[in-house]
Amino acid sequence: TGTGVVQTTPDENTASAVHVFTSSGAFTLKRTPPGGTATITLIAGGGGGGKGFSATDDFGGGGGAGGLKQGVMVNVAAGSYTVTVGIGGEGGSATGTGQGDNGGNTLFAVTSGATLASATGGGGGGAGNGAAASTAKGKAGGSGGGGSNGQGADVGTGGTGNSGEGNDGGAAYRTSTGAGAGGGGASSAGAVNSGSNGEAGGAGGDGITLTLPAGIITNRDVAAGGKGGEAATCAPGANYGDGGQGGGHSANGYRGADGHAGLFYIVLPYEPPPAAD
Repeated sequence: TGTGVVQTTPDENTASAVHVFTSSGAFTLKRTPPGGTATITLIAGGGGGGKGFSATDDFGGGGGAGGLKQGVMVNVAAGSYTVTVGIGGEGGSATGTGQGDNGGNTLFAVTSGATLASATGGGGGGAGNGAAASTAKGKAGGSGGGGSNGQGADVGTGGTGNSGEGNDGGAAYRTSTGAGAGGGGASSAGAVNSGSNGEAGGAGGDGITLTLPAGIITNRDVAAGGKGGEAATCAPGANYGDGGQGGGHSANGYRGADGHAGLFYIVLPYEPPPAAD
């Protein structure tokens, strides 16, 4: 058992113990599992934050999804382990030319020892607000952040996603009313802005559907990219590892939306305690 764990009880159908962390915590293995190994079903970093939009400038890019890995085998023995669940990146403000924040990395480690597995946080969305080309682009991450329709750049390029963890963010093409591009997701890249004047925000890249044993958390999609900013509202990441949407337009501007925290899900071969004499 441990803090941050949604469920630690054995799954009778698989003769294994399921540990799902939705926030940081720790657990202790009292015995070394048979074979000395365990399977990390899924590890996802925190989603990146979208970038904001001011009243007079351009729409921000969507945050990239947290990096996602599945079916990772790790060597484990009796002892204490620490899980750090990456937090969602903060959405960028409606002023200034900085990008959205990257999400935090999710880590599985021996307590006070070696890191056994990790997933990188998603990249923050590119900045509008008269941003130069260097900040109009999305940040690199597990999946890259979407580019913005920055005034200082013809194209706000998408951030690069890490190989084996995610996909690139989309690029936002420069137009007079252009929207932001979508952040990359676990299954696909973020989309460019679209419409006759580029006014429609690019869709965030798709995540995956996570199937969990009954009674843990509701089955849901995870690690999807945030949509590019386009309107007067923006939505935060809804599911684990999702990127936040880029900021939309209003009289006073809107900050970008926050990304969602990551997730850690491990299956440990279950061995019943020895029978009492």
